[in-house]
Amino acid sequence: MKLEELTKQQIILLTLLVSFVTSIATGIVTVTLLGQTPPGTTQTVNRILERTIEKIVPDKQGASVITSEKTVVVKEEDLITKSIENGSKSIVRIYEKLDTGTKEENNKLGAFVSIGVVVSKDGRIISDGSFFNKQKNYIISTYDNRTFSIEDKSNDGSNIFIGDITSVKDKENYVFNPVSFSDSKNLKLGQTVIAIGGEDRDSVTEGIVSSILQENIVVKEAVEKANGKDATPEVKKTITSEIQTSIQPIKIMGVPLLNLFGEVVGLNVISKDGFIIIPSDYIIEQLGLVKLPDPKDSVKK
Repeated sequence: MKLEELTKQQIILLTLLVSFVTSIATGIVTVTLLGQTPPGTTQTVNRILERTIEKIVPDKQGASVITSEKTVVVKEEDLITKSIENGSKSIVRIYEKLDTGTKEENNKLGAFVSIGVVVSKDGRIISDGSFFNKQKNYIISTYDNRTFSIEDKSNDGSNIFIGDITSVKDKENYVFNPVSFSDSKNLKLGQTVIAIGGEDRDSVTEGIVSSILQENIVVKEAVEKANGKDATPEVKKTITSEIQTSIQPIKIMGVPLLNLFGEVVGLNVISKDGFIIIPSDYIIEQLGLVKLPDPKDSVKK
């Protein structure tokens, strides 16, 4: 049959068939080319993640219906800005409290001490405990410039400072923005991390995880025997002792290290070797009142 002999309906059907075959062929070629693209090329376009799925579903009349499904395009830049936006609300600045003797200036800020991280809605905060003095009083300033007096609730012998809001009224009238913690065992080399610090305003630095230092330790775990007596067998464990990044050394205590989802993966502290980033697992253990080996003493360079 010649083309000029086709009816209008046949021409329309032929056009649809050609369009359908062309779209399928284009999709196959595109997927094949993407599969052959070097890894570095896909990361240069701001690491855009996108997936297209095409399905051919036969209907009751025997014709084929194409359904297309697309995921939402996610840019790493969007994840970073969202992480910073959420994380900055959980950052406080800790100052020495000046005792002026007057109620009007009861919350007057003294010398800057460190950055703190909010870990509960009632205002519990954590920081590096290296320079906190139980003989002094401290005050925090939140992201919206509210000030609150805090009291030291740190565990005995812990290098992590834990502070609570002293006023019950403040706890009831102000809702803090606590952070979430990520399991440091899930950290990967090359993973993007963000540090939020700054003495008087937020200062953000982005980098990647360049090294994860781990150490084999021996701990004793209590085990109940059949005769009712407790035994403490020695168990070997591997712990993350330090996280190293491509970020320049952070010279402010208590600066948190966040992942792209705004979760805390580490905390900047001072050790005998200088500033290091201790993993979130250790912080979680300290908040749970469980004693672990101090990463600052066990780090091996």
